[in-house]
Amino acid sequence: MAELTSTEHALQRQFIAFVRAFGLHRPEQTPCGEPVAVAEAHALLELSLAEALSQNDLAARLQLEKSTISRLVGILEERAWISRTRSLHDRRVIDLRLTD
Repeated sequence: MAELTSTEHALQRQFIAFVRAFGLHRPEQTPCGEPVAVAEAHALLELSLAEALSQNDLAARLQLEKSTISRLVGILEERAWISRTRSLHDRRVIDLRLTD
């Protein structure tokens, strides 16, 4: 097997850090103490980086289909981790926000 370059080693270390940070190596022990699917964790991360996101914006950031985002948002809302409110700028748009 070929020796890894320093760039490949750095990428490997970053990937391992990612897996550990999100608890992917131990899904029963996630950082938040709750079992969280990878898509849920990514959605929560994206929402933590913005004051509010529309479902379309979240779908674009996660590169997921609208139907998948709808189900994901429903799950997060059932858990009371996010809230949905009408956008002040466009009443047709629903803004997603993290709850306290």
